[in-house]
Amino acid sequence: SRQLVRLMGGDIKVESRVGAGSTFSFDVALEVVQSEPEQVALFPEQAVVAVPLFAPQRQELEILHDLALRGNMRNILQRAAHLAELDQRYVPFAEQLKQLANGYQSKAILRLVERHLGKEAQL
Repeated sequence: SRQLVRLMGGDIKVESRVGAGSTFSFDVALEVVQSEPEQVALFPEQAVVAVPLFAPQRQELEILHDLALRGNMRNILQRAAHLAELDQRYVPFAEQLKQLANGYQSKAILRLVERHLGKEAQL
């Protein structure tokens, strides 16, 4: 893991506590590809279909925010699947999450979630 992270220009860190376990983290600089803020392109390899991006409720956004801060892509993928099942309107949001999580783009996920958390606060 350390070799892979170093190849990407980063380093891996560990924090251990007796009886509590260990936390591993790393930072790497990755290129972020932004889509338009309120629309997402589905099926980019085919014809582009722009659809409205409906964000889930605050509780779901906060869970996603925490997972992105931890860099937990596996659980973000699971939450994205959960959102798609929860409400059909969340499917484009879930698909964007899946795309970002599959690309290990935790900072892009953070920006996406924070943008929607901010919009909800304004409502």
